[in-house]
Amino acid sequence: MKKSIICLVSGIIAGIAMCLTAAYFLPESSFDDELGCF
Repeated sequence: MKKSIICLVSGIIAGIAMCLTAAYFLPESSFDDELGCF
């Protein structure tokens, strides 16, 4: 049970990090809209 929670949390963190990275490196593109993060 604990292992699945760790996987879930790490997956959420990875998703947020990917969104922030896309927003930082591609500020003028529509990549953020495709991800649906903002």
